[in-house]
Order: sequence, then C-alpha cells, then structure tokens
Amino acid sequence: MPTTWTLGCELGNLAGEGQHRWNIADKTDVVKAADGVIEKFRAIGLPYLERFSSLEMVLQVLSGDDKAAWLHSAIHDCRAMRAIAAAYVLDRKQECLELISKKTQFLEQRNNFGLNGFSEMTEALKSRLS
Repeated sequence: MPTTWTLGCELGNLAGEGQHRWNIADKTDVVKAADGVIEKFRAIGLPYLERFSSLEMVLQVLSGDDKAAWLHSAIHDCRAMRAIAAAYVLDRKQECLELISKKTQFLEQRNNFGLNGFSEMTEALKSRLS
C-alpha cells in the first residue's frame, strides 16, 4: 500500500463528472478502455499534477475543510495532518500552529475517529515549533 502520496483525486470527480468507469466485457474492450484512461489522464491528470507539484498549492488546498478540500483528501484527520506537515516543511511555524488549532476544532466537532492519532502527531510537532 502506498505511503507517500499527499493528495489525490479520481479523474472524473476532479472534472466534476463523477467517477468514471471503463467496462471491459471481453479482450476487445481492453484497448478502448486503456485509450480512455490515457485520454482522461492527459486531459485532467497531468494538469492536476502540474498544479499541485508545488507544496504551497498543496498547503493551500489541504488547509480547507470544505467539500473542495475533501475532493483532494477525503479523510479529515489525514487531510489535517498533511496540511500541518506541509506548513511545517515550508517552515511556516505560525501557520502550522494556527492549522493545529483550526484542525483540532474541526475534528473534535465531528468526533473524528482519527483524532487521537492527529493529537499525538501535533503534540510531538508542537515541541519542535517552540
């Protein structure tokens, strides 16, 4: 299982079309499906990767808690930790502390199942920010 991604999105959802599926009923459908995947990736995926190859852009989109942010990182506690990590890597200490506060409130309001792991991570990080 990959452990290095920061954000991601299904191509059809990113395009506002909903999830896209390519049906393969027999081997003659494979080339058509592969061509469709490549076409979507070129049209939607590559521009997405180009836009979010900047850590500043990643921080910007993951800092939110609205549906637009969910599109890029749907699991709330993971999105929160990734946003805080991006701020930390960018050496934006004040922004990092503000995000910790904001994200803690957001996760607490939702009684998020990942709150304990989030809290452990942020407590360890706070000592480095002082």
